Amino acid sequence: MINLNNCPTVADTKRAFYKGFPYVIAPSHRTVLNELLVELFLLSPQTDIGSDPLFAVGLIQFFGVLTKHYQPQNHRMLLFEALCNSIGFDSFNLRQIRKESLSELSQYNIEELHSWSLTGADNSEILFTKTFIPIKRRFHYSRLMAIGLLCLIKRARGVETLEAKELYYLTHNLAEKMGFIRERIDRDLSVYIDTIEKMAAIIDMIPKITKKD
Repeated sequence: MINLNNCPTVADTKRAFYKGFPYVIAPSHRTVLNELLVELFLLSPQTDIGSDPLFAVGLIQFFGVLTKHYQPQNHRMLLFEALCNSIGFDSFNLRQIRKESLSELSQYNIEELHSWSLTGADNSEILFTKTFIPIKRRFHYSRLMAIGLLCLIKRARGVETLEAKELYYLTHNLAEKMGFIRERIDRDLSVYIDTIEKMAAIIDMIPKITKKD
């Protein structure tokens, strides 16, 4: 029988995070980082989710968006390591998986992705081999996987020829081939884009507020 008393709580995870990063975090970043911390805590019971390429790419990309203008910049790596350690993820392994996955996708062109998104062919050498997208997903869906999928597709050769709507259409089609729900992908990518815009707006306001004070 599992002893629930030994299972870490959200509060335990937050304490571990702030112990690992004992520096003041500005309110503009503290709220979004706390939200990400809770999201990762809820995903952590899925054994080995940290080895999933979509998750690794999506997490690092989203963290990068949230902390793009974080000051001092040399604290960003410390933040990421503290975040991962508090959940039990290996930050080095996540970065390595991301690097390998992005490199793999750069070997394909956008026409190949289009073809696979329409046919879902799995009869020979599947695009996205060992580290990218297995036909049978091992983990429950997370918005970080949608972000990861989009980032990986952007590495394909010729992707610059696509308009934004074509890029998202391809992302949706590929997501469906993996068993993801199209509506959730659409919602989560929309929220992701909104987050990028909101973070940029917040950062733009900081110099004005500081100058006024």
